[in-house]
Amino acid sequence: MIYGWGRTVKRFLCFGLIGAALLTLIPLVRAQDQCGVTMGISFPVDRASFTLVQAFGVPSPRHQGRYHTGEDYHGPRGASLGQPVRAAASGLVTYSAPNGWGRDGGVVIIQHVFADGTTVYSQYGHMMETSTILFPARYSCVNQGDIIGAVGDIRPAPHLHFEIRTNQPDVPGAGYTWNPPLTLGWLQPSRFILNMNVRQNPAFRWQVELPEPLTAPPLVLSDGSLLALSGERLRGITPDGRVLWRLALPETGVGLALDGGLPVITYSSGAAQVATANGQLGETRTAPAPVVSGDPFTLADGRRYALDGGTQVLTAFNADGSTRWQTPLEVDSGDGQVAQLGDHLLLVTRGGDVLALHDATGARCGGLRLYAGRGGVFGVQVGADGVVRVALNDQITGVDGQTLLGGCAS
Repeated sequence: MIYGWGRTVKRFLCFGLIGAALLTLIPLVRAQDQCGVTMGISFPVDRASFTLVQAFGVPSPRHQGRYHTGEDYHGPRGASLGQPVRAAASGLVTYSAPNGWGRDGGVVIIQHVFADGTTVYSQYGHMMETSTILFPARYSCVNQGDIIGAVGDIRPAPHLHFEIRTNQPDVPGAGYTWNPPLTLGWLQPSRFILNMNVRQNPAFRWQVELPEPLTAPPLVLSDGSLLALSGERLRGITPDGRVLWRLALPETGVGLALDGGLPVITYSSGAAQVATANGQLGETRTAPAPVVSGDPFTLADGRRYALDGGTQVLTAFNADGSTRWQTPLEVDSGDGQVAQLGDHLLLVTRGGDVLALHDATGARCGGLRLYAGRGGVFGVQVGADGVVRVALNDQITGVDGQTLLGGCAS
């Protein structure tokens, strides 16, 4: 009897613990339902006045070479302390503690669920409360742009540590890892924010993110598919942006072009080899003569454009050199390329700006901003299918041109 009674008690305790655990999940489930779908995402501080002082994934000498899991932002000199920090997107607060990092300040974590099912967590570290700014309550809903804290007084100077990740929904973490954070569920915040906003743009069609930077502009084939060369890898990409196959190359490829109607890879040794559209290597041949690229700001009919990186003014010239119009723009780089988009103009900058303009007046029709990274291959092609393909370093994005034109298309 005693033995049987003991087993009954154990079962009772077991079911009691399970029930208690389920009860703790009820507020989370209810809050998730109430907070809804995230429609946009932005940076938690104004990047016009805040500077990125420590990038994502860099090893830190102050932390024994461990990798940084976020991005650190520092405001104007002597004015960072107490500056408001805003929720990057709407969502559910899963962690909120003014002493979450002890003497290194407070932490807030917010869950965001996007329309495509993507779920991420944004973390804001090194914050504090003030007499007018309080942390949001756990399990509460916040809107994009809501003030959720202030930059705290921490070492080595007041700044915000900002993360985007797919793991640890309610654990602040250390801010550094021994292994590269991309392999552990952390995402590069700037890249995620810029590209996610593009993905929610009506003009967005597809995006391919490559594990290595491109070493040559992608080659668009007659059916709208792509060949993408990244060092010792060649990839075949379908017209709707899916990687169909990957091919290991015998040496590093540095060039990719059509020669006699066939795709040909040029290797770093100077040799060349035919590549087929179905992922096979063919005959070797003499490397084709390099294609001499023209002025990226001149169209085939002689119309020319000039982008001043300082004033951010785009000037259009007729073929005879006379000025047609000038338009002030907000772009991240003066290095760019123009292309015809029907009867309109497409301007793409190395900084990731993709702008559609009315070519007769210079009026802006539509645009978006991609994550660009630094350096690497840059280019834009408008296909016969009307899809604009933008290559920036290690990603290729497909955008519908007519949709990008917006009201100018009518």
